[in-house]
Amino acid sequence: GNIVKLTASLAGIDDRAKLTASLAGIDDRAKLTASLAGKDDRAKLTASLAGIDDRAKLTASLAGKDDRAKLTASLAGIDDRAKLTASLAGKDDRAKLTASLAGKDDRAKLTASLAGIDDRAKLTASLAGKDDRAKLTASLAGIDDRAKLTASLAGKDDRANLTASLAGIDDRAKLTASLAGKDDRAKLTASLAGIDDRAIELCYVLEI
Repeated sequence: GNIVKLTASLAGIDDRAKLTASLAGIDDRAKLTASLAGKDDRAKLTASLAGIDDRAKLTASLAGKDDRAKLTASLAGIDDRAKLTASLAGKDDRAKLTASLAGKDDRAKLTASLAGIDDRAKLTASLAGKDDRAKLTASLAGIDDRAKLTASLAGKDDRANLTASLAGIDDRAKLTASLAGKDDRAKLTASLAGIDDRAIELCYVLEI
């Protein structure tokens, strides 16, 4: 024992472990121990001694977590990996992150996209069993078709009144006459009877 101490002392080293390390060209005991165990550093040696094949797993294991992702999440004060991933991406929840990863700026667009539909309004219509937004809007207004809805929105009770109104004519009969190239209903009636004028029609009726 004294000889080893003396050898160590002569080598300018104050204890045997340091001397052994020094003779092995290693500057510190822990590194020497690791080296003797065929490991290149202390962390790997510690992991190996714990029956774990990698440092990250060892750290997780020592923290009572079964894998690195859970440990990282736990250290960030987050209770699960998905939330951590979302948080790291600057998103406040998984759905937003998923949408973001799909190149969509929000969940609704992503849902629409996943349904093979290119926009949210169409998706809403589709989910309501309607093939387009207009039908859905009509349906939501308690109206069974788009034309009626358009008329209703214009304050008209049906399409004919709306068409007449759009033509600057205040009633359907006048519109029908106008569309037939007649300026009023009586002329149209006479024309439909094969007579070109009301007066002739009146005489004809009186003769009868």
